[in-house]
Amino acid sequence: MNNKPHLKYGVPFAAVSVLIYLGGLILLKLPATHFLVNWSPTLLLLAAIVLSTLEYRKQNDKNGFGHLFANGFRTTAVFTVIVGVIIAAYLASSPGFQDLMLKYTMESAKQQGYTAEMIQENDARMRSMLIPFVLGGIVISQLIAGAIFSAISAIAFKKQ
Repeated sequence: MNNKPHLKYGVPFAAVSVLIYLGGLILLKLPATHFLVNWSPTLLLLAAIVLSTLEYRKQNDKNGFGHLFANGFRTTAVFTVIVGVIIAAYLASSPGFQDLMLKYTMESAKQQGYTAEMIQENDARMRSMLIPFVLGGIVISQLIAGAIFSAISAIAFKKQ
């Protein structure tokens, strides 16, 4: 693993991210909009990419933008797969967590102006599509953030 910084930093940072996310929602009973729950995975992804890029730069002679970006995006892929699989597995195996996520979804829908009748009508569809929506949200948001962070770190750390 010494020559694979994307694994060295992607795996442990993803594990910490899942622990903070689930711990914040379940143990601390924080709302899904709380800073710790909402932004900690993104900040941990940023830290993993930066550290991975710095280590890759030290280990290799290929320090151009493309190589550094590719390493950062590999870190993003590792991070995203681990977080997505663990959260999806936890959602599938824990009906209580599904109910908690649906509660946050319904609160969000009320804030967006949906009536109670509209929310009630769509309850069955929300229940059946919860895991794909959550997984899609995780994957899309982390890949976009990872691409941006990878590009920034590749620009910042490339050797002249």
